[in-house]
Amino acid sequence: MTTTLLKHEWLRTRGALGTTLGMITLIGVLGSLLGAAGWPLLSQFGMALGVLAAIVAVPAVQLTLAADYWRTGYGRTGYFTHSIPVRGSTIFWVRLAWAMIASLAALVLTAGLALLAWWAAALHSGITSPSSSVLSDTWTTVTTAAPPWMIAAGLIVGLSSFLIWPVYYYFAVSVGHERRLAALGAGGPVVVFVVIYVATQMLSLLAMIALP
Repeated sequence: MTTTLLKHEWLRTRGALGTTLGMITLIGVLGSLLGAAGWPLLSQFGMALGVLAAIVAVPAVQLTLAADYWRTGYGRTGYFTHSIPVRGSTIFWVRLAWAMIASLAALVLTAGLALLAWWAAALHSGITSPSSSVLSDTWTTVTTAAPPWMIAAGLIVGLSSFLIWPVYYYFAVSVGHERRLAALGAGGPVVVFVVIYVATQMLSLLAMIALP
């Protein structure tokens, strides 16, 4: 059932995701190529677009899916979703898992657009251009300076910093539409999200103080 639901999510959201990622890719590629041209002002503008496309790829995908979760789960057509003969918790976890998978795909796109922007910037700024040898030397430096467990922990923390956002969004939408917050309307999920964000930031600050 889980595989079937995941396939359904892919078929149902591929149009919106394809449009979102396609536009970001087009802006990123054209921006970096414009930056590589070396034209005054236009190249700086193009580089800004190239970098911006790399930055917004993951958030754009996550927000697109969060908006879809809100609309199809709690909007006017939400009763179609709730009429599926599957437990609501199963639907929630499958949709959250799909958001994670889509976020990882967007993260790969981010890496590609970032490398393209790096290459464009290196043409006229004198910085080292990206290459397999540069990336290999960087990885060697990291592995020499830090033990394997620290590198693994850093990769997990870095990846979690991207994947935690769908958890915030989906939890806020679900709890924000419960009966006790229904009177707030669309403000319910917003209130829940703000409370969660502030609470996690405070816990993170306490953790940094408690764990030097």
